[in-house]
Amino acid sequence: MESFPPLELGALRSNISLALHTFHAALIWRGGTARPGARPILGMAGYIQATNRLKQAAARDDPYADWAMCKLEAKLETAKARISKLIQHLECIHRGRPGQIDVGENLNQHPVILPLFIGSQLGFLGVYLLTDYDVLARRALLANHT
Repeated sequence: MESFPPLELGALRSNISLALHTFHAALIWRGGTARPGARPILGMAGYIQATNRLKQAAARDDPYADWAMCKLEAKLETAKARISKLIQHLECIHRGRPGQIDVGENLNQHPVILPLFIGSQLGFLGVYLLTDYDVLARRALLANHT
């Protein structure tokens, strides 16, 4: 029988980036600093860190982490459904414009491009929700403008 040398492979990596087109979504990404009498607003970097810690705790059989992940996933699904419903409403408004007027996609000429380093599925679901919100904001601003 042939003997093979041990395989010494590194971790898989991919370059993942996020493009945000609205100030509104960029503010959510950044979060907010604490003010007197108010707590700071957790940005996406903090959210991603929290979901990574939850995933690690769940992998160590922490039942509270499992519970928190289930609750968070349900909240993300609810928020996604609500945003999708609002986007559909804006699409109805868009279809109500005269056919002779062609309105293209509302995109920023210089979007914010952010590298993503996410270690959990819930982290990605949160980023997907942020992209849905970015679409909602762009379509709402376009509907308001036109």
